[in-house]
Amino acid sequence: MLPPIFRNSELVRIKEPRAGIAMSLAIKFFAVLPLLFIAYVGSAAEDFDLVAIPTGTAVLGDPEGDDNEIERSAHVPAFRLMRREVTNRQFARFVDDSGYRTTVENTGKGNVWWLRWRLIDGADWRHPAGPKSNLEGLLDHPTVQVSALDGEAFCQFYGMRLPSEDEWEWTSSPFPGAAEKRAIRGGGWGNNPYCLKTAYRHGNPPHIGLDMVGFRCAAP
Repeated sequence: MLPPIFRNSELVRIKEPRAGIAMSLAIKFFAVLPLLFIAYVGSAAEDFDLVAIPTGTAVLGDPEGDDNEIERSAHVPAFRLMRREVTNRQFARFVDDSGYRTTVENTGKGNVWWLRWRLIDGADWRHPAGPKSNLEGLLDHPTVQVSALDGEAFCQFYGMRLPSEDEWEWTSSPFPGAAEKRAIRGGGWGNNPYCLKTAYRHGNPPHIGLDMVGFRCAAP
């Protein structure tokens, strides 16, 4: 607002031009926008049952495991991690809110395990085993046929991130000796007992999805 002036002993305010009013409103809007975003992100992240993990030193790896599971000690800063994997219900809400399309949907093919890995036309997160499958009765099951890139998009949308390899599972870390791949920790329902341990490491390209691999998000 422009400053007041005195005229005939009366206080008179100079009318602010319409363009000035619009500029003033725009400045106020963009000033408060970051605060609204922070509030939205904070409340959104709280919807995912994040468990607080205190800082500490962890012994990682397996002395009896594969060559890439060498036992080591790592200092892990405090962080929060989703108690469970992202569900089909949560991923569907993300897709509805963002319009996101997964990498598997874009390629039209997903990896399905049936005695061996098979690349199946029409397999995606809505049809995890192929076009004749669906999510009926599975909305609260972990979403699968999602890639590391899809996981990153989901987590970032809600103000979170993929965990590092030291933190958990479907991770943001490169696979040792193959920087073009991402590390996956632990095993899925199709793995043999040897793979069902947190030290076990897979390495997959970041754009592919599988019908036994989901993800979680982490946050500070």
